Amino acid sequence: MGKEIVVKCEKCSSRYTLDPDLIKGETAKVRCSRCSHVFAVQKPVESVEPDDIMDFDEPDLGIGEEPLAPPDLPLRRPEPVAKRRSPLAYGLVFILAAGAVFGALYYLKGRTPGFKPSPGDKGVDLLNLLGMSAYFVENRSEGTLFVVSGKLRNEYPVARRRVRLRLRVYTEDSKVASEKTFYAGGSLTRDEAGKLKLDKIMKRTENAGKGPQGVVLPSRVIPFAAVVNSLPKLSKLGDYSLELVSSRP
Repeated sequence: MGKEIVVKCEKCSSRYTLDPDLIKGETAKVRCSRCSHVFAVQKPVESVEPDDIMDFDEPDLGIGEEPLAPPDLPLRRPEPVAKRRSPLAYGLVFILAAGAVFGALYYLKGRTPGFKPSPGDKGVDLLNLLGMSAYFVENRSEGTLFVVSGKLRNEYPVARRRVRLRLRVYTEDSKVASEKTFYAGGSLTRDEAGKLKLDKIMKRTENAGKGPQGVVLPSRVIPFAAVVNSLPKLSKLGDYSLELVSSRP
C-alpha cells in the first residue's frame, strides 16, 4: 500500500487522508463527507521498483476508472500518530474485568453541561472513520462474503451511542447491488469471517453496537464491521460506499 496523501475539499476546506492505491487511473472523484462536494484527486507520480510489486489472490472492488458514480472513495481526516489508540481495549478486558466500570460510564454517558449540537447535526458531524479495510472472503458455509471494517473516533465532548452506518455495494453500472445499515461497536477478524455461521457473524457485527459495546466516549475509539452475503457475480461489481447515518447522546 502506498503512502497516504492529504487532500482538501475545495468547498469547505476539510482535510482528509487518502490511500493513493485506491486511485486506479490518473485521477478519481471523491465526495467530502462533511459538505458532500465532489472534487477530483490526482494520483501522485511515484516510481515502483520491480521487487516492490506484489500479487494478490483475492479480488478487490476498487474504484474503477473515471467517471465514478457515486464518487465515494473512503476519505478520512488526518490523525496525529501520537493520538492513535487501539480498539482492542473494547474486547475481552472490558467484558471480563471491567463490566461494572463500563456500565457506569454507559449510564453517565460522559455528559458535558450546556453542550448542544449544531443545528441539523444528526450526531455524526464530529465522528470520524479511521483505518477502513474491505475484502472478500470465502466462508465455509455461506460462500463469498464482502467485509468492511475499521474504527470510529468520537470528537464530541459527550459520549455517543447507537452509532448507525450505511454500507452500499454498487454494480459496474453504478446501481445499488446491496445496502446494509448497522451499528458501530462490533468486530470481526478475517479468520472468523471465513469460519463462523452467518447468524453468529451478524450477532458480532450488526447487532453488537445496540448495547454498551456501542458506546464511544469523548476522544475514544470503537471498532465496526459489516458483512454482505448477497452479491451478484464479482465481475459485475463496481464500487462501495460507507457513510455515517446517526448517533444518540
